[in-house]
Amino acid sequence: HVKYHQLPVLSEAGLRLFKTLVFANVKGSVAECLLRLVRSEREGQLVDRDLIRRCVEIFEQMGMGTLEAYEADFEAPFLDASKEHYAQRAASWIASESTPSYLVRVERALEEEKQRVANLLNASTEPKLLQVMDKVRGYVADINANPNALAKGQHGPCSKYDLPEENMKG
Repeated sequence: HVKYHQLPVLSEAGLRLFKTLVFANVKGSVAECLLRLVRSEREGQLVDRDLIRRCVEIFEQMGMGTLEAYEADFEAPFLDASKEHYAQRAASWIASESTPSYLVRVERALEEEKQRVANLLNASTEPKLLQVMDKVRGYVADINANPNALAKGQHGPCSKYDLPEENMKG
């Protein structure tokens, strides 16, 4: 009967109804909760990673064979929140850390984000997230490309402890 009348199978029909009746009404709230959990984890708090992963899987399934729902309803707000988070963190680190400490923090943050994607999110998010973090990564690239320039204050984050070269003569 289903094939003859070209109707969706029961599982597909159920998923469509769930998407329309339930998911459409809660996706914004769920995404906000997930973003709060990720922010808490970034701040060092323990979170229920299994819950995050299961919720992410629902966003993936709501795309009905594509990542459309995941990308629009979760990934886009996640990337926006990540951009804001790391803009604030980078500014704070630059203002308060020495260059080596800044580099350590940036590398640690990049590794944590890669692990977060691997453990919790869809793998397609990693290059997008790393692109969002390009400004933070750019400082590291500048420093690695021209480490001698740091002594002259030409590139990279400046420590509040750095002194202009002319003041260093004794």
